[in-house]
Amino acid sequence: MKIPASIENNFLQEQLHNQSFADFTSLERIIDLNPLVANLSTPLSEVLHLMSQRWGSSCQLSTSENEANILSSSSASCVLIADKNQLQGIFTERDLVRLISNGEKIEGVTVGQVMTKKVITLKRSKFEDIFTTIKLMHRHQIRHLPVVGENDSLVGLITITKLRQTLQISDFLRFRQVNEIMNSEVIHAPPRVSIHHITQLMIQHRVSCVVIVEESSHSQRNKTTTNSPLSPIGIVTERDIVQFQKLGISFAIPAQTIMSTPLILVNPSDSLFKVNQLMRSHHVRRLVVAGFEGELQGIITQSQILNLLDPVEMCSVIELLQNKVNQLQAEKFELLQRQAIEMQERAETATRNYQEARIQYDYVNTQKKQLEQQFYHAQRLESIATLASGVAHDLNNIFTPILATAQLLPLKLPDADAETKYLIDLLQNSVQRGTALVKQILSFSRGVENKFVVLQLRHVLREIQQVIQETFPKSIEIQSYLPQELWTIYGDATQVHQILMNLCINARDAMPNGGTLKISAENLAIDETYAQMENDAEPGNYIVITVSDTGVGIPPETLEHIFEPFFTTKEQGKGTGLGLSTVIGIVRNYGGFVNVYSDEEGTCFKVYLKASQAIEISQENSSQIPRGNGETILVVDDEAVIRDVTKICLEKHGYQVLTAIDGIDALAVYAQNVEKVQLILIDMMMPLMDGTKAIKTLKKLNPKAKIIMMSGSTSGNQEVLENIPIEAFLHKPYTAEEMLTTVSNILNKSEE
Repeated sequence: MKIPASIENNFLQEQLHNQSFADFTSLERIIDLNPLVANLSTPLSEVLHLMSQRWGSSCQLSTSENEANILSSSSASCVLIADKNQLQGIFTERDLVRLISNGEKIEGVTVGQVMTKKVITLKRSKFEDIFTTIKLMHRHQIRHLPVVGENDSLVGLITITKLRQTLQISDFLRFRQVNEIMNSEVIHAPPRVSIHHITQLMIQHRVSCVVIVEESSHSQRNKTTTNSPLSPIGIVTERDIVQFQKLGISFAIPAQTIMSTPLILVNPSDSLFKVNQLMRSHHVRRLVVAGFEGELQGIITQSQILNLLDPVEMCSVIELLQNKVNQLQAEKFELLQRQAIEMQERAETATRNYQEARIQYDYVNTQKKQLEQQFYHAQRLESIATLASGVAHDLNNIFTPILATAQLLPLKLPDADAETKYLIDLLQNSVQRGTALVKQILSFSRGVENKFVVLQLRHVLREIQQVIQETFPKSIEIQSYLPQELWTIYGDATQVHQILMNLCINARDAMPNGGTLKISAENLAIDETYAQMENDAEPGNYIVITVSDTGVGIPPETLEHIFEPFFTTKEQGKGTGLGLSTVIGIVRNYGGFVNVYSDEEGTCFKVYLKASQAIEISQENSSQIPRGNGETILVVDDEAVIRDVTKICLEKHGYQVLTAIDGIDALAVYAQNVEKVQLILIDMMMPLMDGTKAIKTLKKLNPKAKIIMMSGSTSGNQEVLENIPIEAFLHKPYTAEEMLTTVSNILNKSEE
């Protein structure tokens, strides 16, 4: 049987060519209607202060009557200068670098005196689409494009960053490599040159950054090399110049003092998709390109990636994608043709019956559609995994103050009654359970290693029973049998929760009109004879968990498929088909197996888990939380709730506490109290100056400073910690005991 050659799949082609360009013709999507605006008489020093604030702070601007028209904004890389809403000029980061390079003073200067007066603008009525706007900015080599009305009144601002966020070209970037668009002529300098010299290089070569390099170790060993390769060790950007101008640091200091390091390096063969993801995750506008031996080969910027949005470039990308689609389509049709021929030959050999061949072909088509559906589900799960990793950091930051507060409440309420103490314990246990669930989600999606401990299933089953009694319909009666002499297992409590909740939820769904849900557990010794009757069983001691219902039952033709991934009998959108496949996966990982029995009177699941030889360990805390002796601790965190709760906890246990809201603030506070502060607790991810850069600067101020880093992030911590000189690491959410114990251990540690 031959597939007609006329069959074509034009889906992707239609998506690329028939896509509506309404999104690309909307000015509102890319314009910032509330840019940072100042008048001609505003002091330049105040403008720089406001720009620095807008990089990482949402605090309100304090203005005088003469500066009443200064507006708050999320854009900090430039300031628009206006008089009575008429655009007069623009002041950017590059203008500041030019002033510093020329040795001009900032004190007593107004922004109107140093602004760029000739400003390229776009009339609102002349806007056509995003692509023509991009071409205009590329032609004039600008990163900021003010938008004005018909009477030249200021309307808003378009920036390169806003364009990149709007267009979201990451899918096209998978097919392009760094070496296609990178700039091989990199302006670089040795680490000992002054910052003033760096600013001169920026102005001379019209660049926004200078890469700091040193001779590679390979070239040092081979002195015969004429052109020694250079290894990038850091980078200085216009934004770094602006930040340290605010701090009042002399520009005569070496560049290595303020350079950003360690560098995020990419390879010339890396995809532009990887580069775009790195820029987004690390909030940078440029990356250094290095060879396999670490030698400097080029630099790639956000603007270069944005150049790919030029209509001509986009057409080439679309053509590339179309060629890929055509190639895949040809391979798919070739495969289908081979399958059709094989089916035809088998049919002709057996019965010479065309109808049988047709049935076989339809079967293949059905299987193909099922595989495609599974592929779409897998893509959705990948997206969920990416989202889970991003949300985990925020959830851990939320759990941290709740957990610490729950542990402080007994100190505030020493005479609390039994019910209040129970509620406090319930709050603490719930937060810890939430933390474990976050870790379990990441384990399922990213493969995070779980912590296995000795578990008494009687406790876990009682928790499950309490949850379902509170959440399941009252028409469902819950019965349980949990003997006191149950053996223990070695496993992860959250995974066991997942097994039982999936089974209980399935039982609930099988009883829409009510019924009885039974949960029981028992010890069972399996001998050789019994093990031979079960495919997955081995001789030994097991704990058998039984979950049964009085629902509608499972038909025999469905029963044999219930553990298959993505198989579900529920309506579209009400089930993923992953619940029971997750159950069987966890149980098999524990060396156990599952049996299921079903008829018209209900369904019974029996889960067999291998018993542990270990004994249950009491969870009572026999140790006393250590107290301080008046030591001064600096707590640095941009989350006000975490900062305040940590301060209260430390003060309650005998410490004195100073606080800072970000890296810049921490440097200022520590500089004033360097002899007083004995320990620093600092968050990893903060605006304006993150924890890593702040720690390195603090170590330069005082190499003996003791530092504990905190983070709610779930990925990349190990790589960061290997390059940062700290004494300890606290993963959020941490308990008061964990934090206080860590602080005590570091303070009491003898200096080497």
